[in-house]
Amino acid sequence: MRRGLFLALVALVFVAGVVAIRFGGDDTQGSASCERGWVTVRPPRGDIVPRSADVAGGSGWIVGMSFVGGHGRTFSARPEGAGWAAVDTPNAGPSYNVLEDVSIVSADEAWAVGASFDRRKIGRALTERWNGTAWEVVALPDTGLGDASLLGVAADASGAWAVGSAATRDGERPLILRWDGDAWAEVRAERAGPNTELNDVALAGDGGAWAVGATVHESGARSPLVERWDGERWSLVPIAAESGYLSAITVAGPDQGWAVGAAFGPAGIRPLALRWNGTVWSPAPIEYPGASSAFVAVDASEPDDAWAVGWVGDEDRRPLVEHWDGSAWQIVDPPESATLTTVVVGDGAVWIAGRRSTPEGLEPPLLARRCGSGDG
Repeated sequence: MRRGLFLALVALVFVAGVVAIRFGGDDTQGSASCERGWVTVRPPRGDIVPRSADVAGGSGWIVGMSFVGGHGRTFSARPEGAGWAAVDTPNAGPSYNVLEDVSIVSADEAWAVGASFDRRKIGRALTERWNGTAWEVVALPDTGLGDASLLGVAADASGAWAVGSAATRDGERPLILRWDGDAWAEVRAERAGPNTELNDVALAGDGGAWAVGATVHESGARSPLVERWDGERWSLVPIAAESGYLSAITVAGPDQGWAVGAAFGPAGIRPLALRWNGTVWSPAPIEYPGASSAFVAVDASEPDDAWAVGWVGDEDRRPLVEHWDGSAWQIVDPPESATLTTVVVGDGAVWIAGRRSTPEGLEPPLLARRCGSGDG
């Protein structure tokens, strides 16, 4: 069961690319000359696969994977001058290592999560912490049968949450870890079935948190999943979506949140965007790109300014970028063809990252920004 996760991860690395981005209020990207449309930015290195990014507290981070001697190694970078500079990250396993998500607390603190694999291709959950000087691996509690991974992290000055999945004798269970300032501890998640996965987590701003993912049924069908932390326990939240999955979540206020992924139906796979209005999660109309497609990442700086990225196409996948202007989701032309993996909104700019796509395959990473919001 979990060996399949390793193979899927390796396939993702070579087919989709891996980088996560979090950007902060650092002016090193030259905001004074920032243009209305997309502007590409020099990547830190040509062999990286971005998975996630963040910007906050005057800092910016990209995390993901790079290739060294045929093996995957954890990767991070931050702004420097007109571009980005790689920053060393430790690797916990001898085989593949990847950072899937990153969250900034301040210029001197950030968290990154992912997985490391041993020579038997058994995965272990991985957390790394930026202490203002270097990244360091932080020990995790025993998660049971051993095979586990973390895909999402959200942190602030009061602590952090990390989510993913772990192996069981019956399949896959949701994995939720909480950092209390001294150590990580596992917190019980509510399972919707024998195979449940969590892909992302977001802080609610009121001491609560949200996590999203999917329930995989015995038939192979998947149902979108939302869980909520109310300060005491995690519980399942009803949503108006029956088939599909959720890959990412962002919260812009107590009554404003977005969760995105894909919905399955007779016409195939389509992007799915659920909106939280303070009471319920309900589907929001999106502009359909006209082919099989899905959202991979979402971010919002305020209720009326959200961005989602993903892919379009059954075989030769194209980038999908959509913007929520307060009333509707609309397609925005991407800067160039790429497999997009992350989007970050903040400090008056929108950032996207992924791997460039050509008929011959994947090329060096793409980093691009645009000033302001809107679809112009």
